[in-house]
Amino acid sequence: MKRIFAAIILLLSLTVAYQSCSTVKQVSEMSRLNSCEFSFEGIRSLRLAGIDLGDGTSAGGIQGGQLMQLVNAMFQKNIPISLDVMMKVDNPNNKAATVSRMDYIILLEGMELLNGETKTQYTIGPNSSEVLPLPLQTELFTALAAQNREDITRLINKFTGKDQEPMEVTVKIKPYINIGLTSLPYPGYLTFTQKIQKN
Repeated sequence: MKRIFAAIILLLSLTVAYQSCSTVKQVSEMSRLNSCEFSFEGIRSLRLAGIDLGDGTSAGGIQGGQLMQLVNAMFQKNIPISLDVMMKVDNPNNKAATVSRMDYIILLEGMELLNGETKTQYTIGPNSSEVLPLPLQTELFTALAAQNREDITRLINKFTGKDQEPMEVTVKIKPYINIGLTSLPYPGYLTFTQKIQKN
């Protein structure tokens, strides 16, 4: 009986010790993530209805054949858009910081273009910086179904260079870390707003 009782005490002690170590690790990982600095670096690999617009800042706009391609896509109300949102992470810690996944919300000119999550895991080395690409894609008319046609046209004109006014991009992200089977979110969304000026 004493042996059974001793075994139970040992098991309970190990469980408490494991939970304590797990808690310390969670606090340590979250502390490293909290001390990282996130910044929005812009947009890359922007494609609109199959037309390559680079980073969306070219003042040259689109050419004849591409214009017909875009007009045809507008009439069909099927304008696929894909882009990479570039996020820079500075890790000032002497240990690596890991982001297991990120929730995101992207707004263009105050209109929500898309939201979701990327499940790619990123590791930022100690005392270093990384630029993380968030590859995103959606269909413009579906994403902006609540907007009227004029707002969508205005947005397309900014993408293509017809409208030279700066385009406001807002990026909201919520990073997560994994500790064992537990996924811990960063407290709240990190929000970045930037005006993209045509060159």
